Order: sequence, then C-alpha cells, then structure tokens
Amino acid sequence: MRAHLLCSLKDFTEGNQLIETAVLVKLFVSLGQPEDIAQAIVDCTKLNQNGQLDYKDFVSWSLGPPPPTPVLPLLPVSVAFAQNSYRGGLLEVAKASSGGFDADAEIAKFVEENYAFAQGPVMFKPTLGPETFDYASAVADASKYFGNPVLQYVSEVRLENDLIVVKGELTFAQGRCYFTLINEVVQFVDFTFGYELNPQGGMSLFLHHSCDAQRQVEGRLPSKMALTVLPLHRRPGRRV
Repeated sequence: MRAHLLCSLKDFTEGNQLIETAVLVKLFVSLGQPEDIAQAIVDCTKLNQNGQLDYKDFVSWSLGPPPPTPVLPLLPVSVAFAQNSYRGGLLEVAKASSGGFDADAEIAKFVEENYAFAQGPVMFKPTLGPETFDYASAVADASKYFGNPVLQYVSEVRLENDLIVVKGELTFAQGRCYFTLINEVVQFVDFTFGYELNPQGGMSLFLHHSCDAQRQVEGRLPSKMALTVLPLHRRPGRRV
C-alpha cells in the first residue's frame, strides 16, 4: 500500500518531493470527494508549507504509525534447531519434487530426521494430502502425506510460534507454518507440535496436529523468534 501511494503521488511532483496542495485537493475531488472535504483533509494534515507539502510525509500521515512489533514467546534453542531442520527438510523435499530428483528418498530422510517413529508411537493428524486418511501415525502414511504434489511449488517455508509450553523434557509449540509458493502467494496452516528428546540429544516430533487456515496473506512474513537456552532434563524411566 505504501509503495503504491508513493508511486502514485510522485507523478504529481516536480522532482523535489513537494506537491502543490491545490493539486492534491483536485486529486481528491477527481476521486469523488467534495471540494470542501478534500480541502479539509489537506488542511488537517498540518503539513502545508507555503502551498506545498512533502508527498512522502503525506503518505506516512495517511497510513498512520506502523503497527507495534509483536512480542513473541521465547523459543528453546533445542526446538529452534528442530524447527530449522524441519524447514530445511521441507525445502529439500520441495526441491526434489520440482527438479525430478528422488523425492521418495528425500521424504524418507525428512520423516526419519524429524519425527520420533524410532522411539515409539507418533500422534500425527495431518492437514491435507494426496492420500485419503485421517491420521498419519505410521511411517508409511507420513511419507504419503509429504508426497503431496503441492510441495513442488513451495519456494519458502517459515514457522511462526504463538505459544511455547515446556513440560519437563517435553516441549510443545503452537503457531502457524507459512508457505510461499513460486507465484509469490503465501498460504499457511495452523499447527501444534510436541517435541521429545531423541537418542542423539536433539528433539523429534512425537505430536503433530495441523489444520488448514483457509486463508492467504500478503506482505512481509512474521519476524524471526527470539531464542534462549533452556536446560533439558530427562525424566527417570522415559525411553529416549
């Protein structure tokens, strides 16, 4: 929006960033505003300087102050590594799918490295997939889910966490996963992830629930999450 307004108003300047207030009033009138209302709009900006105003200042005034930066929950470094692995793995699957490489091998690697199937049952409720199933709680079903042909059109992946809950050695994350497609459309799904320690000392998913938000968004993607180190302690008797 800002870029569009700047580009539109720049045509009415003489290369010095200044636009005649009378010209701006006429512009508002041409857009359907009564002349007295158009004049009142220009006057209330209090940007008038000898019959001119800076068009960039006017755009800033029109749009108001930028929204405050969202306060994001702190993310344990162990989960940050896990989510970075998840993002990178999805992009590798997308790359293999679109480039005619061995996508099945890349999917198998992704599932093995990010999900805790080797440690026990995984609670996996997927969003949508090329196969019809309600749950993907087996390795074969999870592989079918990530075989979704839509992934070949994904150019970027980003996870935005809204809530982090740490329960002993288990960590739960709730938020949205954003997918930028090659046509620059951004789509996202809501997720709830549960992480547990794996034998390598990292974190693997034993819980995955996602649902289609049925929305598209435009503009900048959410900012990165702040990181902090939280100590990890194993509970006695738990298999890892």
